[in-house]
Amino acid sequence: MFMFKVNRQAVLTIVTLSIVTVLFGMVGMVQAEIVQPYANDSDTALLYHLNETTYQVSTSTTDYFIDDSSSNKHLRTTKIDVDGSDAAGSPFQGVSGPNGLGVAANITSARRMLRVGEALPTLSTTTFTIEAWIRNPGLNGDGIFRVNDDPTGSCPLVQFQILADSKLKLIARDSDNGVLGVNSTQAVTFSADTWYHLAVTYDNNGLATDNDSTVEFFCDPVTSLGASSRAGTKLGDTIESLKDLKAFAASTGQIWAGEGGGNLDGDIDEVRYSNVVRDTFNLAVPEPGSVVLLLSGLLAMALVLYRRKRR
Repeated sequence: MFMFKVNRQAVLTIVTLSIVTVLFGMVGMVQAEIVQPYANDSDTALLYHLNETTYQVSTSTTDYFIDDSSSNKHLRTTKIDVDGSDAAGSPFQGVSGPNGLGVAANITSARRMLRVGEALPTLSTTTFTIEAWIRNPGLNGDGIFRVNDDPTGSCPLVQFQILADSKLKLIARDSDNGVLGVNSTQAVTFSADTWYHLAVTYDNNGLATDNDSTVEFFCDPVTSLGASSRAGTKLGDTIESLKDLKAFAASTGQIWAGEGGGNLDGDIDEVRYSNVVRDTFNLAVPEPGSVVLLLSGLLAMALVLYRRKRR
């Protein structure tokens, strides 16, 4: 029978190094992000998840693809042949949205999502927020969202877009029926194949006087991990002393996602119009299991170091 003398210090060192190695691996796991889809609340006027559903038959020879929305105003594509011969016209080309959001839409001049010729829901033009997840925009005056309050689409009521210089822009109809155009004072630094949460808020501040409204823009890449619901990162300065907007009147009009001033020529997901100024958004958070593993690993490492110190 052989007897071995165990060097406890060496064993503890090996264990500690092993745990450190595991922790480095788990730190990588923590960077896995997840985004929670939005749910309708009392302030949500329009919400489009932009997930593909089955065909919606419109005639005996043509169909529409429609999106899977929490809103009662589903967006649909241009007509697609029943036999699928022009399925390339569908925005659903196997694109995945931010982790947690499922499928996303790819918008080009040949692949569009819209709602035309139906009564619009009540849209606030005194306080509102427009937001969406965007990836790889074409930067050619790309539209994120547009609402026209007439069926011909001759003039937008509200429009949110990305300019060629990567700044964001809000266009809306002011109280004198003119056009209010507001650009962000800072450009977005887009990285290839990265999802960005973009938002704009408008607030007339509830005052009777005109020219007191404010606009703010927000930009957060999906890799910006944080709390499950937190304030977005403001893009540039708050734009102040703006004209109030034209009051919304019930009408028949158009709703577009990925269009407005030009086609997005990129990927879009989770579009929402809210009748309130939002101060928190569903941004990326670490996947829950990753956090638990990391905390467990840290605890194990602390125990080993504590035992070493006591010897």
